[in-house]
Amino acid sequence: MDERGVPIHWAKGAKVFHQHHPHCMPPIHHIPSILRNTEIFADKWGHRTMNHWLTAFRLMGLVGSDGDALVQLREPDADDFALCEQQSDQPYANTARVLRYLRGEERIAAE
Repeated sequence: MDERGVPIHWAKGAKVFHQHHPHCMPPIHHIPSILRNTEIFADKWGHRTMNHWLTAFRLMGLVGSDGDALVQLREPDADDFALCEQQSDQPYANTARVLRYLRGEERIAAE
């Protein structure tokens, strides 16, 4: 039972399927909910979570600070999506690749 009284069940041997779809890492299409969730986490635990995503958002100029609060500065554009989208040669999108590029440590082949 979780803290809200919702029962949690485990089904031994259950199979879960997820439909594959291309995605972005960091998930620039979810910035508002990520900012809200990281603040809720910080209120409870005393520090923010998802720092790798927040760092990428800051380096991309998508997120900034207003005092202690994080704020979205602009909507992601086509160039942001081109950088963060899963590429056809990747089994999954990777925030580390984007961070290396933003820090000038790696070139992206599409340049």
